[in-house]
Amino acid sequence: KGSINFNKYPNILLENINVSGNNQEFGINGSVSSKDIDLKINTKSVDAGIITDIFNLPFDMEGPIDIDLTAKGTVLKPLMDLKATSKKGNIFNISYTSLNINAVSKNNIIDIKEFHIDKKGEYKTSITGTCPFWLDPKLRKKMQDEKINIKYEFTDDKCGLFKEYTQE
Repeated sequence: KGSINFNKYPNILLENINVSGNNQEFGINGSVSSKDIDLKINTKSVDAGIITDIFNLPFDMEGPIDIDLTAKGTVLKPLMDLKATSKKGNIFNISYTSLNINAVSKNNIIDIKEFHIDKKGEYKTSITGTCPFWLDPKLRKKMQDEKINIKYEFTDDKCGLFKEYTQE
């Protein structure tokens, strides 16, 4: 369902687009242009591999994931709010039983409020902090010199992650 409207090109309207099947749901509503963003994306149980492919993310991921993403503002200074949860899957071929992400971006900085990933009884990882973020390639040179402030906590109860990572 929904429609893509090019009547005000280069502004593209994505009007209530909903795709569902095999217990997966993907919804998008809003508009994008080369200068402005006003989008809302929601997924329920969508295979994370589809998401990593669509957004050309620099890692492999599998398993059902729920995502709530709001993006507004300009391409030069996007305002974003991301919440994601998954109860089973793998990232970089390392399996997990819980993934929770809560992050916001403002003034080209991502603030990771919560990033937890764990495999029950084996390992727990928690990440918080800030790092530069940009959509417009023209900002790369300026942003790559910005400070990264990430706090990372990791507990490996059974050396399970080490075993899984080193298996052939």
